[in-house]
Formats: sequence, structure tokens, C-alpha cells
Amino acid sequence: MHCVTLEQVQEALDSKDSDFVTLFLSFQMHYLPEEQPYREGVPTFGTFLETIQSPSFRKLESEEQMLQRVAALEALESEDAELPLPDNFVLYRLLLQLWENADVFSRQSLQQILRTMSYEYGVW
Repeated sequence: MHCVTLEQVQEALDSKDSDFVTLFLSFQMHYLPEEQPYREGVPTFGTFLETIQSPSFRKLESEEQMLQRVAALEALESEDAELPLPDNFVLYRLLLQLWENADVFSRQSLQQILRTMSYEYGVW
């Protein structure tokens, strides 16, 4: 099986390709990001998880927890993030695109993906 790229999945969605769901699921299940070197202290998804699972974070009010989670995820997804998230971490954008589209293709694709995909931390 050849490697599917996020760009191929996006193109399949944009063109309403009948293979879109297969490509999406293949990418979601088989994508292996390359290990990227980074300097100490750079925010990563791993440090994000450590933070939100820490006892000190859990002692915060729920509203403050939400604000900190949102800010941390926005920083990780930022265009100028020092260590960008791997492509499979942004698949939710395609799911949102399907959700926002009102056409039959989008609804059927979304239903099929949600029934079939594996879940860990969201859709990645």
C-alpha cells in the first residue's frame, strides 16, 4: 500500500471523490510522522498531555482549564509554531468541513468515517 498524504485526502474531499472515505481512513490509520528534532522547552503535544493530566492542572477551575487547553492547542496549531503538529493531528479540520457542508456526499462520508475510524485523542 502506498502512503497517502493529507493533501491527497483534502483533494479527494474537494473533488467529492468516491475514494475519499477510504483515503481518509487509510491516512488516519497508517500515518507515521517523521521524528523531528526540537529544542528543550518547545511546546509539544506530549507536553500538552502532561500538563492537562497533572494534579496542579486538575485543581484549577473548569473554566480556567478550558481556557488553558484552548490556548495551548492554538499555540501548537499556530502557523509559526516551532514544532508543527503532525498532519494526522489536523484531520479534525476535514471532519468539520464535512459537518459544515450540507450535501449528501459530506453527510454520508462523515457518518461512514465516524462509524469506522479508530479513536485515541480525538481523530488521530
